[in-house]
Amino acid sequence: MERNMDFNKIHKLLDDPAHLCTLSTVSADGTPNSAVFGSVRLHAEDIVVGLGENHTLRNLHQNPNAMLMLMVPGASVMEFRGLRVYLKCSSIESSGKLLEQIRADTRKHAGSAAAQMLKYAVTFTICSNRPLLDMG
Repeated sequence: MERNMDFNKIHKLLDDPAHLCTLSTVSADGTPNSAVFGSVRLHAEDIVVGLGENHTLRNLHQNPNAMLMLMVPGASVMEFRGLRVYLKCSSIESSGKLLEQIRADTRKHAGSAAAQMLKYAVTFTICSNRPLLDMG
């Protein structure tokens, strides 16, 4: 897959208060998982996500590849804005400044209960991205 990143577009989409993110992973045996996440951030040229003990975390321990679907809904599907961002997990941290920052941001936007569920800060290298709607 060609290395094509639009960091400015990723940043703008994540800054839109109406954005939605799903993170898809696959276990070692090929079982897929996709989940909605509100803790997705662009950190320098990496994607960071706060995770609890869940299928996504287990899958990333088995297979570091993931895909983030980042979108802002429109009046119809053809009016959605967004990207499919292909990722590779580069670190999973159970403590530290990054995790505390993710928890603080989550507490501010989603409340204390949501922040307390986050046990890990996961950093992904962005490998490539494609349009959300790709008709070609």
